Amino acid sequence: MPKDKLKTIYVCNQCGETSPRWLGRCPSCGAWNTMTEDVVAEPAKSSSGRAAAPVRVTGQTSLKPLKLKNVSTTEEKSRIVTGIAELDRVLGGGIVLGSVILIGGEPGIGKSTILLQLCGEVSRTRSVLYVTGEESVRQIKLRAVRLDVPQDNISIVAESDVDEICGLIEQMKPDLVVIEFAVNDEGDETKGDCYESLVRKVLNLPWKPAVVLLFSVFANDWNLQERLKPVGYCYDLPMVSIRDAVSPQFQMPKGQGRVLTKNQFFYDMFHPNNMGHTIMADCLQYLFEQCDLRNQCGGETLERQMKAEERLKECMSEPPAIGKSFETVRLLDRKDRYRGAEIDEGGFTAVDRELQSVEMDAELTPVPQFPYNWMYDGTNSDKNYFEMTITCRSLLLVFKDSGEIYTGKAEISVDGGYCMTADPHINNWLHCNAVILFQEEESKKHIVRITIPEEDRNKQFTILGFGYVQ
Repeated sequence: MPKDKLKTIYVCNQCGETSPRWLGRCPSCGAWNTMTEDVVAEPAKSSSGRAAAPVRVTGQTSLKPLKLKNVSTTEEKSRIVTGIAELDRVLGGGIVLGSVILIGGEPGIGKSTILLQLCGEVSRTRSVLYVTGEESVRQIKLRAVRLDVPQDNISIVAESDVDEICGLIEQMKPDLVVIEFAVNDEGDETKGDCYESLVRKVLNLPWKPAVVLLFSVFANDWNLQERLKPVGYCYDLPMVSIRDAVSPQFQMPKGQGRVLTKNQFFYDMFHPNNMGHTIMADCLQYLFEQCDLRNQCGGETLERQMKAEERLKECMSEPPAIGKSFETVRLLDRKDRYRGAEIDEGGFTAVDRELQSVEMDAELTPVPQFPYNWMYDGTNSDKNYFEMTITCRSLLLVFKDSGEIYTGKAEISVDGGYCMTADPHINNWLHCNAVILFQEEESKKHIVRITIPEEDRNKQFTILGFGYVQ
């Protein structure tokens, strides 16, 4: 008799609906995050090629019926009410459990302030985990005190390692997670590839994230929306442009359409002042109001949501608008090795201790970034090189910027050809600088060589690490 094979299915613990893959929302009862993994026997095929009929055991079933009176037709139990009226409006009554909301914009527009206020309101009734990849925990603490944010039910950690963050989330199981990051988009040499890779990474999360793209503006009326808005169109994401909403009235005469001047809006060339922040909040509020009107008119139905999910799946399977090269980037240094890489340290045998540092977790003692580095300290001039043979698709070099006169340049070649010169003095301050060495469609073996030129052999250069995509 043919043996049954085991297969994995996902079963809704509310209505018993099954699916061959995990779904954030049950297609039958509409409940969120109720699909649990189960292993069942797949009926083996008979000699005729047809599936053998499963053997039913008397009194055993996986079905879990619900009392009809207990079936909810609303999503009240599936949302977190933030307590911020306009934010709750745009979210249709609160944050949907299992959803992800991405807030982006130029430095200084108030992302951190809004997120911390949100955490404070939610923490009155829920547990909150705040993960910061840019600021220290002390900076967050000082901002919380200034904003008078409740702190008893907010946990905070400073971390940028995705695996560590995911492990902490799985361990704590908080009701709300806020992840803050910084991206210098203007200097992004991938021209939006990293940006779209991040958006795709968020959209690919199993709990069906919600994403909003926000484009700020500089005082010279420049922003990144022309480069990045194709990402919004590609995945049918809502976008808010401060340049389109605010900048045109700057050019109008007083009394003929101009509401305020650039001096009243901007703190400096790049950052809005308090008035500018308020106006940006008004732009978001307008979006919230339009979404609220749509909901009041019955526009957001379960059927429409299901169609949106299906459309998103189609978008994710189509070619990206800009690129998706860095969805799976990983770190390579002295500690985190990669079996596809062979390294000859050459003269890069020292470890740099003078590093950009941040405060981690609850400790106020600064912790150095990229401590497992390779440093050429100028004392081993007969081995003025670092060579690595690596098999991967894309590779980034992270090196140390410095304003010190004892730091020198390094020339980088890939497969014997000149690639670039890494100059720590371009930014001229203690900083971590990431540059792309190569970016290809397929994984190949490459030889990367970093050489200290003759004139800088008595100086220092530090390789903080590499980012690779297999």
